[in-house]
Amino acid sequence: MHQLDINDKYEKIAILRDEMKKKTSGVMVVEGGEVGVARISNVGVGVDSFSFYCEDSFIINEVIELKLYSDIGQINILSKSIGRYGAQGEYMEASIPIKMIITQRRKERRFTLRKIDNFYCYGKFRNGESYRYDISDISLGGCALISFQPNMRFLVDGGILKNSVISLPKKVSLNISLRIASISYNTIIHDDKIINFVTKISCEFLFQNDYQRNTINQVILDLTNNIRKGHNRYY
Repeated sequence: MHQLDINDKYEKIAILRDEMKKKTSGVMVVEGGEVGVARISNVGVGVDSFSFYCEDSFIINEVIELKLYSDIGQINILSKSIGRYGAQGEYMEASIPIKMIITQRRKERRFTLRKIDNFYCYGKFRNGESYRYDISDISLGGCALISFQPNMRFLVDGGILKNSVISLPKKVSLNISLRIASISYNTIIHDDKIINFVTKISCEFLFQNDYQRNTINQVILDLTNNIRKGHNRYY
Protein backbone atom coordinates (compact mmCIF):
# COMPACT_ATOMS: atom_id res chain seq x y z
CA MET A 1 0.00 0.00 0.00
CA HIS A 2 1.15 3.54 -0.75
CA GLN A 3 -0.42 6.71 0.63
CA LEU A 4 -0.38 10.15 -0.95
CA ASP A 5 -1.22 13.05 1.36
CA ILE A 6 -2.57 15.81 -0.90
CA ASN A 7 -1.94 19.22 0.66
CA ASP A 8 -2.19 21.67 -2.24
CA LYS A 9 -5.69 23.18 -2.56
CA TYR A 10 -5.65 23.31 -6.35
CA GLU A 11 -4.37 19.74 -6.60
CA LYS A 12 -7.37 18.70 -4.47
CA ILE A 13 -9.70 20.60 -6.81
CA ALA A 14 -8.13 18.93 -9.86
CA ILE A 15 -8.62 15.49 -8.30
CA LEU A 16 -12.27 16.21 -7.40
CA ARG A 17 -13.01 17.48 -10.92
CA ASP A 18 -11.51 14.35 -12.40
CA GLU A 19 -13.56 12.11 -10.11
CA MET A 20 -16.66 14.16 -10.98
CA LYS A 21 -16.16 13.39 -14.67
CA LYS A 22 -15.85 9.70 -13.83
CA LYS A 23 -18.94 9.84 -11.54
CA THR A 24 -16.93 8.09 -8.84
CA SER A 25 -18.97 6.40 -6.13
CA GLY A 26 -18.22 5.84 -2.47
CA VAL A 27 -19.66 6.20 1.01
CA MET A 28 -20.18 9.03 3.47
CA VAL A 29 -19.51 8.15 7.09
CA VAL A 30 -21.17 10.08 9.93
CA GLU A 31 -21.05 9.86 13.71
CA GLY A 32 -21.86 6.43 15.06
CA GLY A 33 -20.48 4.72 11.97
CA GLU A 34 -23.66 5.24 9.94
CA VAL A 35 -22.89 4.99 6.25
CA GLY A 36 -24.66 6.50 3.23
CA VAL A 37 -24.04 5.93 -0.47
CA ALA A 38 -22.37 8.93 -2.09
CA ARG A 39 -21.47 9.78 -5.66
CA ILE A 40 -19.44 12.66 -7.02
CA SER A 41 -21.55 13.83 -9.95
CA ASN A 42 -21.82 16.69 -12.42
CA VAL A 43 -23.12 19.21 -9.89
CA GLY A 44 -19.77 20.91 -9.79
CA VAL A 45 -16.50 21.66 -8.09
CA GLY A 46 -15.79 25.28 -7.28
CA VAL A 47 -12.84 27.12 -5.80
CA ASP A 48 -14.16 26.86 -2.23
CA SER A 49 -16.62 23.96 -2.29
CA PHE A 50 -17.81 20.86 -4.13
CA SER A 51 -21.11 18.99 -4.25
CA PHE A 52 -22.00 15.32 -4.31
CA TYR A 53 -25.10 13.18 -4.51
CA CYS A 54 -26.06 11.24 -1.38
CA GLU A 55 -28.80 8.63 -1.61
CA ASP A 56 -29.42 8.40 2.12
CA SER A 57 -30.75 11.17 4.31
CA PHE A 58 -29.54 11.44 7.87
CA ILE A 59 -28.31 14.16 10.18
CA ILE A 60 -25.07 15.56 8.87
CA ASN A 61 -22.29 16.57 11.22
CA GLU A 62 -20.19 19.69 10.83
CA VAL A 63 -17.30 17.57 9.58
CA ILE A 64 -18.04 14.78 7.11
CA GLU A 65 -15.91 11.89 5.95
CA LEU A 66 -16.04 10.59 2.39
CA LYS A 67 -14.47 7.41 1.06
CA LEU A 68 -14.37 7.38 -2.74
CA TYR A 69 -13.47 4.20 -4.62
CA SER A 70 -11.59 5.43 -7.67
CA ASP A 71 -9.48 3.70 -10.28
CA ILE A 72 -6.53 5.62 -8.82
CA GLY A 73 -7.11 4.13 -5.36
CA GLN A 74 -9.28 4.86 -2.33
CA ILE A 75 -9.65 8.60 -1.75
CA ASN A 76 -10.29 9.51 1.89
CA ILE A 77 -11.68 13.01 2.40
CA LEU A 78 -12.48 15.13 5.44
CA SER A 79 -14.56 18.24 4.69
CA LYS A 80 -16.77 20.75 6.46
CA SER A 81 -20.46 20.43 5.71
CA ILE A 82 -22.05 23.51 4.13
CA GLY A 83 -25.57 22.15 3.63
CA ARG A 84 -28.04 20.16 1.55
CA TYR A 85 -30.05 21.19 -1.46
CA GLY A 86 -32.22 19.64 -4.17
CA ALA A 87 -35.93 18.75 -4.18
CA GLN A 88 -35.42 16.11 -1.48
CA GLY A 89 -32.11 17.31 -0.09
CA GLU A 90 -30.29 14.69 -2.11
CA TYR A 91 -27.24 16.85 -2.78
CA MET A 92 -24.63 17.79 -0.21
CA GLU A 93 -22.32 20.80 -0.48
CA ALA A 94 -19.02 20.63 1.38
CA SER A 95 -15.85 22.66 1.63
CA ILE A 96 -12.79 21.81 -0.40
CA PRO A 97 -11.28 18.97 1.65
CA ILE A 98 -9.49 19.80 4.88
CA LYS A 99 -7.64 16.55 4.41
CA MET A 100 -7.28 14.26 1.39
CA ILE A 101 -5.34 11.00 1.35
CA ILE A 102 -5.13 8.61 -1.60
CA THR A 103 -4.31 5.01 -0.75
CA GLN A 104 -2.88 3.05 -3.66
CA ARG A 105 -1.71 -0.50 -4.10
CA ARG A 106 1.06 0.56 -6.44
CA LYS A 107 4.14 2.38 -5.18
CA GLU A 108 4.48 4.85 -8.02
CA ARG A 109 2.20 7.70 -8.90
CA ARG A 110 0.28 6.88 -12.06
CA PHE A 111 -1.16 9.57 -14.31
CA THR A 112 -4.25 9.00 -16.44
CA LEU A 113 -3.94 10.60 -19.86
CA ARG A 114 -6.58 11.82 -22.28
CA LYS A 115 -6.48 11.36 -26.05
CA ILE A 116 -5.90 15.10 -26.49
CA ASP A 117 -2.73 14.79 -24.36
CA ASN A 118 -1.24 13.08 -27.43
CA PHE A 119 0.80 10.35 -25.73
CA TYR A 120 1.16 7.27 -27.93
CA CYS A 121 3.47 4.38 -28.69
CA TYR A 122 4.43 2.89 -32.03
CA GLY A 123 6.86 0.37 -33.47
CA LYS A 124 7.07 -2.93 -35.32
CA PHE A 125 6.51 -6.51 -34.26
CA ARG A 126 9.20 -9.05 -35.05
CA ASN A 127 7.42 -9.98 -38.32
CA GLY A 128 7.67 -6.37 -39.53
CA GLU A 129 4.01 -5.53 -38.89
CA SER A 130 3.54 -1.98 -37.58
CA TYR A 131 1.55 -1.05 -34.47
CA ARG A 132 0.39 2.18 -32.87
CA TYR A 133 -1.31 2.41 -29.46
CA ASP A 134 -2.61 5.31 -27.39
CA ILE A 135 -1.03 5.57 -23.92
CA SER A 136 -3.81 5.68 -21.32
CA ASP A 137 -1.64 6.14 -18.24
CA ILE A 138 2.01 6.51 -17.30
CA SER A 139 4.23 6.32 -14.21
CA LEU A 140 7.96 6.29 -13.51
CA GLY A 141 7.99 2.54 -13.97
CA GLY A 142 5.80 1.95 -16.98
CA CYS A 143 2.69 2.76 -18.99
CA ALA A 144 -0.57 1.25 -20.22
CA LEU A 145 -1.37 0.99 -23.93
CA ILE A 146 -4.90 0.93 -25.34
CA SER A 147 -5.94 -0.82 -28.55
CA PHE A 148 -9.30 -1.54 -30.17
CA GLN A 149 -8.01 -4.29 -32.47
CA PRO A 150 -4.64 -5.57 -31.23
CA ASN A 151 -2.68 -8.35 -32.89
CA MET A 152 -2.73 -10.82 -30.01
CA ARG A 153 -0.21 -13.13 -31.67
CA PHE A 154 2.57 -10.84 -30.44
CA LEU A 155 1.00 -9.62 -27.19
CA VAL A 156 1.56 -12.07 -24.33
CA ASP A 157 2.35 -11.64 -20.64
CA GLY A 158 6.10 -11.30 -20.26
CA GLY A 159 6.62 -10.50 -23.93
CA ILE A 160 8.92 -7.69 -25.04
CA LEU A 161 8.09 -4.84 -27.43
CA LYS A 162 11.63 -4.06 -28.57
CA ASN A 163 12.69 -0.56 -29.58
CA SER A 164 9.23 0.95 -29.23
CA VAL A 165 8.91 4.69 -29.74
CA ILE A 166 7.07 6.64 -27.04
CA SER A 167 5.75 9.87 -28.53
CA LEU A 168 5.50 12.59 -25.90
CA PRO A 169 4.27 16.20 -25.85
CA LYS A 170 6.57 19.03 -27.00
CA LYS A 171 7.58 16.89 -30.02
CA VAL A 172 9.71 14.57 -27.88
CA SER A 173 10.13 10.92 -28.89
CA LEU A 174 11.85 8.24 -26.83
CA ASN A 175 13.10 4.87 -28.08
CA ILE A 176 12.66 2.29 -25.33
CA SER A 177 11.77 -1.38 -25.00
CA LEU A 178 8.68 -2.43 -23.03
CA ARG A 179 7.97 -5.61 -21.10
CA ILE A 180 4.30 -6.64 -21.11
CA ALA A 181 3.22 -7.08 -17.48
CA SER A 182 -0.45 -7.92 -18.04
CA ILE A 183 -3.28 -7.74 -20.56
CA SER A 184 -6.86 -6.88 -19.60
CA TYR A 185 -10.09 -6.07 -21.38
CA ASN A 186 -12.16 -3.00 -20.58
CA THR A 187 -15.08 -0.99 -21.87
CA ILE A 188 -15.07 2.68 -22.72
CA ILE A 189 -18.15 4.44 -21.37
CA HIS A 190 -19.20 7.89 -22.51
CA ASP A 191 -22.38 9.64 -21.37
CA ASP A 192 -23.51 6.39 -19.74
CA LYS A 193 -23.37 4.49 -23.05
CA ILE A 194 -20.92 1.72 -23.77
CA ILE A 195 -18.89 2.75 -26.80
CA ASN A 196 -16.52 -0.16 -27.32
CA PHE A 197 -14.36 -2.86 -25.84
CA VAL A 198 -10.65 -2.12 -25.62
CA THR A 199 -7.56 -4.12 -24.78
CA LYS A 200 -5.31 -2.61 -22.10
CA ILE A 201 -1.67 -3.66 -22.29
CA SER A 202 0.19 -2.78 -19.07
CA CYS A 203 3.93 -2.44 -19.69
CA GLU A 204 7.14 -1.94 -17.73
CA PHE A 205 9.86 0.37 -19.05
CA LEU A 206 13.15 -1.45 -19.71
CA PHE A 207 15.61 1.38 -19.11
CA GLN A 208 18.98 0.94 -20.77
CA ASN A 209 20.56 4.32 -20.03
CA ASP A 210 20.22 7.50 -17.97
CA TYR A 211 18.77 9.45 -20.91
CA GLN A 212 15.72 7.18 -21.08
CA ARG A 213 15.18 7.33 -17.32
CA ASN A 214 15.67 11.11 -17.15
CA THR A 215 13.25 11.68 -20.04
CA ILE A 216 10.48 9.75 -18.25
CA ASN A 217 11.32 11.51 -14.98
CA GLN A 218 10.89 14.87 -16.72
CA VAL A 219 7.51 13.84 -18.15
CA ILE A 220 6.28 12.83 -14.66
CA LEU A 221 7.60 16.11 -13.23
CA ASP A 222 5.79 18.12 -15.95
CA LEU A 223 2.52 16.26 -15.27
CA THR A 224 2.88 16.87 -11.54
CA ASN A 225 3.45 20.59 -12.10
CA ASN A 226 0.47 20.80 -14.46
CA ILE A 227 -1.76 19.22 -11.84
CA ARG A 228 -0.66 21.72 -9.22
CA LYS A 229 -1.65 24.47 -11.63
CA GLY A 230 -5.00 22.76 -12.27
CA HIS A 231 -4.17 22.19 -15.94
CA ASN A 232 -4.33 18.41 -16.16
CA ARG A 233 -5.96 15.28 -14.83
CA TYR A 234 -4.46 13.80 -11.72
CA TYR A 235 -3.64 10.25 -12.95
